[in-house]
Amino acid sequence: MLYSLKVPFQSSGESLGDTLFADAAAAADSLPPWLRARAEGQNAAHNVAHNDGRSLPEFLSGEWEEGSDVMHPVLRSHPLTGRATVFVSPAYVRHVVGLPDEESAALLSDLYAHLFQLRHIYRHSWLPDDLLVWDNGRLLHKATTLEMPPESERVMWRVQTLGPGNFGPLPSSMSGLDLLR
Repeated sequence: MLYSLKVPFQSSGESLGDTLFADAAAAADSLPPWLRARAEGQNAAHNVAHNDGRSLPEFLSGEWEEGSDVMHPVLRSHPLTGRATVFVSPAYVRHVVGLPDEESAALLSDLYAHLFQLRHIYRHSWLPDDLLVWDNGRLLHKATTLEMPPESERVMWRVQTLGPGNFGPLPSSMSGLDLLR
């Protein structure tokens, strides 16, 4: 969940720092067979310090230690529904594991071109006091804050909930059904 406390605006009145959401499940459903065949069984190296190929200031200043890569399937199953999703993002994926650089870059480029088609995207232009809740197992999200002028400030509260996701299964005391009630 994100709750907007402070939103910067352009002189034209348009907000800055939008958030883009890509429907990774719809993208997986509509993958062309040739692209699905190339992506199936592949893993991608994700790294929080990668950030679209740019180092984040926190990592440049030494404030945080750069993390190591974490491997995730390129096509993974939603933790509750089992539905396939495309799980790659230019914000964090450095390469496809085990592929030569050129082949990895080509596969990622094809996946991004498919995933980021307008039919799979929702762009949220923030207003103060907006609250967005989304399913992180189905949607990929990316802020456009790197495009903002340096003097702009966007302040958000972020809340993450306990449940299945990228980091492992549910505790044995919970079931997926409990989360849906």
